[in-house]
Amino acid sequence: MIYDSQTWKRELVKLMRRLCIYSCIKWTERRFEKYAYKIDLVLLTSALVIRKLIESDKLSDEADNYQLKAIAYTPRRQIDKLHRWVEDGDYEWGDCKNEFVCAKTICNSLIHSYAYCPKFSEKLKLDGFMVTSDFDRNKLIYDVMLTDWIKYMNYIASDSISTLSLHYNEQKHDYMPTVKSRENL
Repeated sequence: MIYDSQTWKRELVKLMRRLCIYSCIKWTERRFEKYAYKIDLVLLTSALVIRKLIESDKLSDEADNYQLKAIAYTPRRQIDKLHRWVEDGDYEWGDCKNEFVCAKTICNSLIHSYAYCPKFSEKLKLDGFMVTSDFDRNKLIYDVMLTDWIKYMNYIASDSISTLSLHYNEQKHDYMPTVKSRENL
């Protein structure tokens, strides 16, 4: 359980700044081999922090239900332990769906990633990532732009609940939030 969400949100801002730096670097093959884990670490840690804030009821309903732009591709073959790297023949690259996905789903996909890879522009700049969870691996893979993920991180870091309504749940023997309204900034 998170007691003070501001500490976690400040950490999220630090992670967001690192991602911004990583998006400006020209990634040579040598640099990527040496530092690729840092990209992975920042994306995974940001997803964990956000999901923990959601599960601890420290975010507004608007933040809990934030919709993230993503492109969904379907796999051409079974994605298994021998075929878990994102490669040319694995997905229907020409057949994609632009979707708005609950950002919580992308967090879960990063945390439970079965296939994942950072995505680079032609100028070798980090511009997004592709990810599918162990549950969705044979259904789709999401392509998320880094700018959209950073915008989401900023939204979460700046989220503040102004109104909270609770009710007692007899089955869970606990108080549950019914409304968590976002403070208008």
